[in-house]
Amino acid sequence: MGGSSILSTQRDVERGKIESVYYLTGAEEILKDEFIDVVVNGAVDPGNRDFNVDIRSAADLNAESLHALVETLPMLAERRVAVIRGLEAWRKNSKPWHAVYQYVQAPSPSSVVILIHGAGSDVDPKLTAHARHVIADVPDPDSQIEWIKERAIRSGVTLSEGAASHLRAAVGGNLSQIAVEIDKLAAAAEGDSVDVPDVERLVGIRHGETLSDWVNAVLMKEFVRAIQLLDVILAQSGMSAVRMLMALGTALIGTRLARAHLDTTNSTSTAMRAVMDALRSAKPRGVGRYGDEAKLWTDAAREWSATDIGDAIRHAYDADSDIKSTTLHDPRDTLYTMMLQLAAKETS
Repeated sequence: MGGSSILSTQRDVERGKIESVYYLTGAEEILKDEFIDVVVNGAVDPGNRDFNVDIRSAADLNAESLHALVETLPMLAERRVAVIRGLEAWRKNSKPWHAVYQYVQAPSPSSVVILIHGAGSDVDPKLTAHARHVIADVPDPDSQIEWIKERAIRSGVTLSEGAASHLRAAVGGNLSQIAVEIDKLAAAAEGDSVDVPDVERLVGIRHGETLSDWVNAVLMKEFVRAIQLLDVILAQSGMSAVRMLMALGTALIGTRLARAHLDTTNSTSTAMRAVMDALRSAKPRGVGRYGDEAKLWTDAAREWSATDIGDAIRHAYDADSDIKSTTLHDPRDTLYTMMLQLAAKETS
């Protein structure tokens, strides 16, 4: 069967629809760990988990021990859960693979088996043919907001839509780091509801002072505002000039795409659809909600000529190269010079 998103499959599990075999692939290990917790919570009572939950590494299993693991009957319970991590440890066509293939064709009705391939591994078609294939890749921005709110609820707090959006904008698209910040919010929040001021206070980044706000200021040619934000953004935890340039470069390329469609069709809706299609295809990290980004980039495209956007992309590329190729210059000065170059182009 085709791959399912991990978030939608997780909701199925929480509604009581639990499959016999799950096959997890993708890059987001935190989503895989979270999925295991959800399945265990849904399939096994807390008092019986010591006897009915096994989490093993594939590297520690041969065909015989694998067979014993997946065929063991639950103890004082209706079901048990067996998790096998790191399937890539088995050599192709080895005995453990043959044992797994045999099992997934006729799984035990009293077991839930979760098979996990590590990031970067090829998807195994023999497993997808018989197991529920679940893809643990980076969710799109809208799904990330929903994940943030659901993760917060499981941690004991409720985030408003604005709080979840600001948390993502402040931290970026790194789900592991977002989870850490959610745990901090849950521990420090006064009450069970969190809004934007709470996120600002506990994360230390105010609304309007995120990386996306700086990128947006550059796109809309608000260069004074962009320069004012420079020191604020660079001082934030985990921030770097290279990360700022990567985010700006992505936005400039999207704006260039919108400009190209405006030049050929003069249709805002056509340009926005093209940008949306590109975002869904490329799934760039760190961007905002696709609909918001498509509108912003298309609006910004009307402020730039194709030539000027090309020059801006070149300036960003040169700044990135300068920062990576030498330690003699302050990265802040390089960014400052780049913005002055863009502002000078606007006034010339």
